[in-house]
Amino acid sequence: MSELPVYGIELNERIKTFDCPHCGKKSMTVWGFVSRNNAAHAIYYAGLMTGHDQASARLTISIGGWGVENVDEDNVESRRWLFVEAHRQATGTK
Repeated sequence: MSELPVYGIELNERIKTFDCPHCGKKSMTVWGFVSRNNAAHAIYYAGLMTGHDQASARLTISIGGWGVENVDEDNVESRRWLFVEAHRQATGTK
């Protein structure tokens, strides 16, 4: 029976602050690698949109199709993306 793969998330201080192209308010992004059995397997981007009227957290994960695997930048068939956005929903009554 084969062993299950071991996954890890690289935590680091790669933080980029930028002005939102839609509203001009400050936001930030951090990124790093997701490893599988101690080798780079995916990359993540996590964004915190704090300047918006409704703050949100955004997470994008790209699996495969980048780096050495993706010599042809137009070859999107090998790329897999996951995007999640979370924000607080209004509760209660007015």
